[in-house]
Amino acid sequence: MTQVAASGVDDDQATITWATNEGSTSIVRYGQVKPPTQTASAIGLAAMHAVPVAALQACTVYWFSVESQDPAGNVVVD
Repeated sequence: MTQVAASGVDDDQATITWATNEGSTSIVRYGQVKPPTQTASAIGLAAMHAVPVAALQACTVYWFSVESQDPAGNVVVD
């Protein structure tokens, strides 16, 4: 897993992006506390991941982590 980043950050939304070396699931855990308690995901398998996160509160710090699982069941978290 590489290139983990938040892009398109706005008052109430952002897109979390990252890359994996093979097709895998896309899950983002986010929230105002550690560990994050909210989840967003994308459907299907991808090597270039982009998960939109919406309904955020302006001027608020959010923590996030990303998770991908390949078809063999291997999971990576960052």
